[in-house]
Amino acid sequence: MNRMKKLLIWIIGGFMAAILVFFGYVFYWYKAEDYLQRRAFVSSEWKDEEAARKPPYPRLRMVDDLLSREKFIGKAHAEVISLLGEPPKTEYFSEYDLVYWLGPERSFISIDSEWLIMKLDLSGKVIECALTTD
Repeated sequence: MNRMKKLLIWIIGGFMAAILVFFGYVFYWYKAEDYLQRRAFVSSEWKDEEAARKPPYPRLRMVDDLLSREKFIGKAHAEVISLLGEPPKTEYFSEYDLVYWLGPERSFISIDSEWLIMKLDLSGKVIECALTTD
């Protein structure tokens, strides 16, 4: 009887471990994958509008490095355009002055897009900069 209990405990424990590994993979792999695909910001690659719309979505891969290196608050409109290029026209986030599409949102179920949005004051300086989803 004692041997049967030990075997049952090992079977249940193994089953629970397998479930934990499965759910860990399903729910957290995308985070590890995103981290491994990040890359350094390169202005010329960011400005390539055609490449920005195709996998591996270079803007999405560079935006974390960009925001860690550049402080946009207080930058002039011309400085931002020099660095990131003129954003294409979009109907999204019309209350913002500069709106850059980055790619599909980085989440387990990617149904939205990620955007870099900036608002300018009357003198043309950035007063708000944020990553957001639609």
